[in-house]
Amino acid sequence: MKARFHFIILTAFVGIYLQAEAQHKTYLGFELGPKYEKISVDDLGGMVGEKPIYYSPAGGFIVGQEISQGLLLETGLNAYKYGVGFRLKSPNVGLISGQSYAAIQIPVRLKSNFGFFRERLKLSPFIGYSFVHNMRYEIDRGSTNIGGHSSSFHAGDESRLTMVATPGLRKNYSLIEAGVSVSWQFKNSFVLYINGSSTKGFKKMTEIDGTYQIGNGPEQSAKISSNGDFYNMLFGVKFPISPAWRYRK
Repeated sequence: MKARFHFIILTAFVGIYLQAEAQHKTYLGFELGPKYEKISVDDLGGMVGEKPIYYSPAGGFIVGQEISQGLLLETGLNAYKYGVGFRLKSPNVGLISGQSYAAIQIPVRLKSNFGFFRERLKLSPFIGYSFVHNMRYEIDRGSTNIGGHSSSFHAGDESRLTMVATPGLRKNYSLIEAGVSVSWQFKNSFVLYINGSSTKGFKKMTEIDGTYQIGNGPEQSAKISSNGDFYNMLFGVKFPISPAWRYRK
């Protein structure tokens, strides 16, 4: 069922592309920027931080096709590491990373363009769907420590933390995305842009169980998990390309 859904999405993109390419511009772009993981926290002690965590940048390339004067369809490939971990509110502990994996993301985005200053400045809200592949899945599943990766940390104020991180729970998963892009087009059609977006998954991707103690306080249990959700801010450059068949006589 999932494979069929992915096939329908990609087939729809190709169909729209072939319909539109003869009349509108095709773009190639490259982008890179910070990514902030979103986590869910179950902690009765209230000492595990819930704010988004910066773990690694995301980057890759995009191919975009103008469908009409105000619509743009994009796809491409992004690569990044996704990491979640305990961040205790004890000043001597800070962020402790507990689980990470490398991922390949294939997004499909539909953008609506609103032009200003003779169409050079564009504001483009967008929505999208992404297929994501967990590149560590086979490695984790083939390890002898399939029950979880255990680690312990101690800090100068006698705070301590013990974690058991469950290996990646899924090989492939889906994300939906919503955001906005701001771009500036130069006279030679060279475009600089910034994308800000929020992505959300539907099924649990990773989970960490832990116990901690702050100073001489009581020992507490906590659990953090993630569906692969994150915020990101991508800085990019794109330029128009023309398929070779446009020049055939």
